Amino acid sequence: MPKLSQKIPLVFVAMSGGVDSSVAALLLKQQGFDVVGVYMKNWTKKLPGVIYCPWEEDQRQARQAAAKIKIPFYTWDFEKDYQKIVFTDFIENYKSGKTPNPDVLCNKEIKFGLFLEKARKLGADFIATGHYVKLKQNPADRTTGFLTPAVKNQLCSRPDDSRKAGDQARRGSENFSRPNSVSLFIAKDNNKDQSYFLWTLKQNQLKYCIFPLGDLTKPEVRKLASIAGLPNAERKDSQGLCFVGKVSLKKFLKPFIKEKTGAIVLVSFGKGNKRIEKTVGFHQGAHLFTLGQRHGINVGFGEPLFVAAKDVKKNILSVAIKRDLSKFFPARIFVKNASWVNLSIKYPIKCSARYRYRQPLEKVKITRDEKGEMRVVFKKPAVGITPGQSIVFYKGRQMLGGGIIA
Repeated sequence: MPKLSQKIPLVFVAMSGGVDSSVAALLLKQQGFDVVGVYMKNWTKKLPGVIYCPWEEDQRQARQAAAKIKIPFYTWDFEKDYQKIVFTDFIENYKSGKTPNPDVLCNKEIKFGLFLEKARKLGADFIATGHYVKLKQNPADRTTGFLTPAVKNQLCSRPDDSRKAGDQARRGSENFSRPNSVSLFIAKDNNKDQSYFLWTLKQNQLKYCIFPLGDLTKPEVRKLASIAGLPNAERKDSQGLCFVGKVSLKKFLKPFIKEKTGAIVLVSFGKGNKRIEKTVGFHQGAHLFTLGQRHGINVGFGEPLFVAAKDVKKNILSVAIKRDLSKFFPARIFVKNASWVNLSIKYPIKCSARYRYRQPLEKVKITRDEKGEMRVVFKKPAVGITPGQSIVFYKGRQMLGGGIIA
């Protein structure tokens, strides 16, 4: 009996020019995948607030890494989509006084939206990124076929009996699949874990994703890059707004939101918890500040001041000392646009949550009222919790999903 041909999985890797995505591509190539590197060009404009927009250098670094790994390399232009979908939302949220997280929306709509869609149309079985997160198939799933033990937990393959041996002209995603659902978990490297930014992803996206760095630490990634001779092995991690670069928020927003002088009001509490307010300075726009923020409050005071509240319509910024902050923040919040990685969610839910990246997890209870609105209850006031930001839920190390703080 002739042997059935075995198609090699085709993976498109989103290569940012950094060491993480480059090592992701390297590992997949070493494990026998058919790998294609792609740089996403999402922002090239020069704006006053952008100190350095490194897209050309990023692209060059990605191309050089791809050449070293010996994989094809392409540049895909999503700039118009990024500006229309991510950037517009970013500006509108700031205008309304909220503090958005563009990285979350970018992941949902660009990296795991348009990029995934285009890759699939070009025949990709999977896409991969350099995110630090673990993806696991749920217990009912079994993995067989071509794949190495290092990635068998992520994929399920089967022989392709629909083509003649050696025929690689037709690449079909029907040859590789995850038969059931998958779950996301905190990465091995707690400090680099990026599950917080991936809460919007659905099963129909995740079943086509590979995250090769989930079981590695950052030092291990750099060591692998160095051993392989990758040119960006020691390149510093990128910082700033997703795809844009290092940003001075005040200068960045200036062309889009008019500055307006407003009062900085120090709020303290006297006997009987009586509220005392005193104007102690001025600012150029309440929209420029985030709740819980310490830096950027240009007021001389004996101890650090933090943003306790803001009124964008009246353009008033309220500040307080650290010990008074808990008086301004609720222990119960509403959450909108909730999204769950796995659909089998039953309320009420007792789990943990974080509402800032790298924040220690806090225990919460999630309920849904008769109107369908989702409430999250903390054990104590959630100091610094900010409308527009993401709150992400966990059960142990499993990331359940998240939502937007209302």
